[in-house]
Amino acid sequence: DADGDGIIDLFERCPNEPGVPEEEGCLPQAIQKKFSGSVRGIYFQTGSAKIRRDSFKVLDEAAKLFSLYPTLRVEISGHTDDQGPDAMNLELSQQRADAVKAYLVERGVAAERLTAIGSGETRPVASNKTNAGRAQNRRIEFKILGQN
Repeated sequence: DADGDGIIDLFERCPNEPGVPEEEGCLPQAIQKKFSGSVRGIYFQTGSAKIRRDSFKVLDEAAKLFSLYPTLRVEISGHTDDQGPDAMNLELSQQRADAVKAYLVERGVAAERLTAIGSGETRPVASNKTNAGRAQNRRIEFKILGQN
């Protein structure tokens, strides 16, 4: 089982990426497209882990999809830009990942299936020298880890 999803490689279509039995070892298209990697549409109040109301639709959709595949394990990672002290950014990113996890758990996704990690400013996807780049770096990412 090269991808760690609990499905023997011989019996799966996607042996190099975690998937689910219902999709022959592949990740469902809806999750792969919208809820793998950086997730658009999740926003927080500035300098806070309070999820903004305009994020609820995206998070509700994620909870619904994750509930359809009850064995799927997901890592939620929070990221910040480089504004402010490193330690504060690391703590804020962890609080934001925890807030997303709590939201999903409140919507019925089992807590033991979700791992929340704060990465602070350590993994930028764009330059922190521009407003647009900093906005891209402030993000939540979902990573499918496999199955329970």
